[in-house]
Amino acid sequence: MAGRNWVEESEIVKVFMAKCRLEVLEGHFTMSVLTIRAHRRYALRMPVRLQGEGRTTAPCLLIELSQQGARLSNLGQAQFQPGDPVRLLTGCGKDLACTVRWAREGRAGLRLDQALHAFEMIELLDVNRREYAAA
Repeated sequence: MAGRNWVEESEIVKVFMAKCRLEVLEGHFTMSVLTIRAHRRYALRMPVRLQGEGRTTAPCLLIELSQQGARLSNLGQAQFQPGDPVRLLTGCGKDLACTVRWAREGRAGLRLDQALHAFEMIELLDVNRREYAAA
């Protein structure tokens, strides 16, 4: 690698190994690594509703948002399964088509069917900051 010396590379390896954990389970090696995400996630506390096909809406809390996904909490007893098509309805009028990636213990991860543009992200973050952060 041009521009790097062996000291820099060994430091990179040390950092990587510090973030990895090697385990031996029944003769198999597994490695747990911090996930590198394609899009930055933003923390929010925005009341929203999640609507599944043929269901009533479930009130919940949008706690993380990225250009391609969202994480919800406070779903209560609402039952969603991975692969379910849903709509994420915000108080500011956004209606986002999504697919459930995972759901457990009153929380869910969603993948947006169409990625948000930067201006849409800014709009949602500003609404959250103005209306919900002070509450």
